[in-house]
Amino acid sequence: MFFTERQLKKAQEGQRKIEAALRGGRRLSLYDQPEFQVSEMHTCFCYVRKKIAKGQIQGYDLCSAWRTNANGIRYKEYWFEPRG
Repeated sequence: MFFTERQLKKAQEGQRKIEAALRGGRRLSLYDQPEFQVSEMHTCFCYVRKKIAKGQIQGYDLCSAWRTNANGIRYKEYWFEPRG
């Protein structure tokens, strides 16, 4: 699949916003996808994990946990925890 330059820039901007929100202490889930205007939010979390593993994001671990909303629907929530 090929992406246009515009699509790639939009995805990168969404990923930067997600990283900034996580660094700011927010907990995010797939329900936050419309706010960040990314089509594949779970892929963004995978990229964040890879960046942490490569040392591009230092001082944080990406944590996740399953939650259940008021309607009984389970979803995964992600957040940063400072290391050490």
